[in-house]
Amino acid sequence: MVDSFSDPPVNKAILQEMRRLAESGTTVRELTQLIQSRLGITQANGVVAILSYFSRAFGIPLQFILPIREWLDTNQDAEIDAEILPIIEQYKDQWTPKIEKMEPLLS
Repeated sequence: MVDSFSDPPVNKAILQEMRRLAESGTTVRELTQLIQSRLGITQANGVVAILSYFSRAFGIPLQFILPIREWLDTNQDAEIDAEILPIIEQYKDQWTPKIEKMEPLLS
């Protein structure tokens, strides 16, 4: 029996691609379209998946990404970008790999 409250499996390649796009400068629409195209979903049947992927890709609590739900059927891209992209940046330490600085070798 499947537990209806467990998190659905995620496609890690989608998470990585979302992070790569965020690193290179993207829009919420581009990130959303990536999720939709890879999962074969629409806005109408995919809002939960879209919110889940945003949360998982960037370590952002659901409460901060909920505005995406209201934006999905609009053309207000500038407004949602102004609201969500700074949050993605704010949580950057949650989703970027930690790279330790190597000490230079002494000769």
